[in-house]
Amino acid sequence: MKKLLLSSLVLVSASAFAQSKNFEGFSASAAIAGGSKTVTDGSIIRTNGSSTGVTVVESSKSATGLALGVAYGLTTGPLLTTVGVDYVSGKSTVVNTTTPAGNGTLSYDVGQRMDIYVAPGFMLTNEALAYVKLGYASFSATAVSAGQDAADGPGKSGMLWGLGFKQKFGQGSPFHFFADYTAGTTSSGRTSSVPAARYLDNKVKFSTLSIGVGYSF
Repeated sequence: MKKLLLSSLVLVSASAFAQSKNFEGFSASAAIAGGSKTVTDGSIIRTNGSSTGVTVVESSKSATGLALGVAYGLTTGPLLTTVGVDYVSGKSTVVNTTTPAGNGTLSYDVGQRMDIYVAPGFMLTNEALAYVKLGYASFSATAVSAGQDAADGPGKSGMLWGLGFKQKFGQGSPFHFFADYTAGTTSSGRTSSVPAARYLDNKVKFSTLSIGVGYSF
């Protein structure tokens, strides 16, 4: 009887340990990421502070790239909290028109994005996790356009939010499938014209859907 109890205790402890390790610890992921980027501009302002009477009309551009990530998961009370860093490739060239018409366009090459986030989640089963995420996103962004509106814009950064789902391929499997939606808006950054007679403030709005595979170490 004593041996049976000890054997049962060992089996239960081993099972609990295996379940607790689902999505805990370090992991790496790779995914296909598709989404849109929008550059929002205001009125074009002269360097003396007066308006030119020209307003830039925002537009969006879609792009598909690769998302690579590393993360660490830790159980905190009823939650499994993940802290991670993602790199999202895929350049979008966003072309904004102006109003009144005939004042040219501004073309922005919005490049790769780096994300740092915290994602608290609930284990739906021993192999499935649903989570929300909050964090910080940073873009490289450059405006390129012909004529006097040609400009060189700074990188943009701001807050992100999102939600997602992870599913293990099987009990104890180190591999999992995941789907992740991330969106956000950067803070405004000033872009000067060439020659430097005018400027405008702009920001990037973005949304990305990533579908891929992760591996837990």
